[in-house]
Amino acid sequence: MRIVRLFPFACAAFMMSACASENDDKGGDTNAEGKAQYMAVNIVSVGTNGSRAAEYDNGLPNESQIKDVRFYFYNQDGSPYLLDGTKTNWTKPIENIVNGQQNTNGGNITQETNSVLVFKPETGNSAPYSVIAVVNAGSLDNTLKNSLGDGTQELNSLLTTIEDKQFYKVNIPTGITTPTTNYGKAVFAENFVMTSSVYLKDEEPQCQTLVSGHVYDKEDEAKKDPIDIYVERVVAKVTAEVNTTTTTTGSKWELGNATTNNWETTKYGKVVGKTTDGKDVYAVLDGWNVADENGTAMLEKNIDKTWTNIGLGFTDSDPWNSADYHRCFWENSTEAGASGNKLINYSYTTIANNAFGTDKYVYTLPNTLKSKTTEKYNNKLTKFIVAAHLRYYNDGKGKWENVEICNYKGIQYIGQDAVLDVIGSESGFYIQESAGKYKSIGHEQLEFIKATTTNAKDYKAIAKVKDGVNPSDVYHKDNK
Repeated sequence: MRIVRLFPFACAAFMMSACASENDDKGGDTNAEGKAQYMAVNIVSVGTNGSRAAEYDNGLPNESQIKDVRFYFYNQDGSPYLLDGTKTNWTKPIENIVNGQQNTNGGNITQETNSVLVFKPETGNSAPYSVIAVVNAGSLDNTLKNSLGDGTQELNSLLTTIEDKQFYKVNIPTGITTPTTNYGKAVFAENFVMTSSVYLKDEEPQCQTLVSGHVYDKEDEAKKDPIDIYVERVVAKVTAEVNTTTTTTGSKWELGNATTNNWETTKYGKVVGKTTDGKDVYAVLDGWNVADENGTAMLEKNIDKTWTNIGLGFTDSDPWNSADYHRCFWENSTEAGASGNKLINYSYTTIANNAFGTDKYVYTLPNTLKSKTTEKYNNKLTKFIVAAHLRYYNDGKGKWENVEICNYKGIQYIGQDAVLDVIGSESGFYIQESAGKYKSIGHEQLEFIKATTTNAKDYKAIAKVKDGVNPSDVYHKDNK
C-alpha cells in the first residue's frame, strides 16, 4: 500500500529579529503627515513544483479560496506600525478580494489575487517597513489565550506565540445530515487560514515582505508597482491510495469478488499469512485515518537557520527547504501531547468508515519533533492508521468467515473451534463414533461461556459440554 505524503499546508513561527526578506528594499520613503497612502498587493498561494512535486498536490478551489485578509504592518525595529484613528496595526483591502484562477499547469503559483490597501499613518510616521498577511483569520477559534483577536499584534507575538486549534470552517449545507466521518466533514471544509510563507534563503529565514518604496499617494501608481506576498495553509491534507500492482512476494491488493474472495467489492484485500493447515488468510482493508494528531498549531512557521538536509534526515534531491518556490517542508511545531494539548485519536468505527478512494482525504495539523526519535511507534508523531479484518475460507462450514484469533496457553489459534478441539484433546474425554472406535471430544460437543467470576476479563471464557450431549456417550480415557 502506498501512502501519498502531505501537500504543502503545514505552517508555524519564528522571531522577526532573525527574519529577512527577499523583496528589494527601495528605501524608506517618508509619507506626508496624515496623508492617505496606497499599496498594491498580490496574494500568492505557493505552488507545487520543485523536487517535491510528485508528493504535493495543488489545492482544490475551496482550499485556495480567500474570503478575507488581514495585513499587519511593522516598523523596521519590529514594533507595530499604527494606523491613524485605529490604534491597531492591521487593515483590510479597500475592495473585495477577487480570487485568481487556479494554476493547473504546474509552476510555483497555484492561486493569485490582486488587491489595493489604503492606510493613513499616524502623524509624522514614514511608510511601514514590512507586512505580514493572515488569510481567512475569521476561521480561527479565538478562544485560546494567544489567539489573534482584533487588536494590535506585536511582531514577536504574531510569529512566536499565537497558536490555535481551528484553521478552517466546516459549512454543512441545509438539508444535509452532518457527516460523522472525518473525510465526510472534509468535503464541506472552507475558509482555510493561510499565513505568510516561511523558508530559508541565503542562510536567512524569510517571512515578512518589505514594502518601503511600494507606497504611493495615488491608487493607479500603486497598481503599477505591487508587492507579492506568498502564503501557505496552516493545515496539512492527507490522502492515501492502495497499491494494486504485484509485489515481490507475488501478492497484491485486490478488490472483493463474490465468486473468488467473498468480501465487499469496494474493499481491498490480500494474502497476509496461512492457517496451521495451510489455508490462505486475507487482510481486508476497511478504512484509514491519522492517529496521534496534534491538537494545536502555530499561526506561523518556526524554523531554524542552522538546519541541514542531512541533520533533518532529508536528501539534496528531496530537501527540507525550497527558496525557489517560497516554502519549506519542516518546522518546530507545537509540542503534541503537552499539557493542554492532548493527542487526538478516533474510534475503530470512525477509522473503518473512512474508506479508501480518490475523493477521500482528511486535514490535520503540523506535528514534527525538535529532535529525532528512534521509537517507531512509541512517540507523539502523527501516524497513518488502517482498520482491517482477517478472512479465510472455512472448509468445515463451506463458506468464507472472519478470522477469530484466540489465545490459549500462549498460543494463538484461528477460531474458537480450533481452541475447543485442543481443550477436548487435553481433557482425556472421548465420544464413541462406532463400536470400538472413539475420538476426543471437541467443538461439536463443547462450547464457550463467559467466565462468571467478578474479576474475569471480558475476553476470557471457559469451555463446557453442550446441553444436548448425552453424558452416557462420553467416556474418560481411563474407563472407555
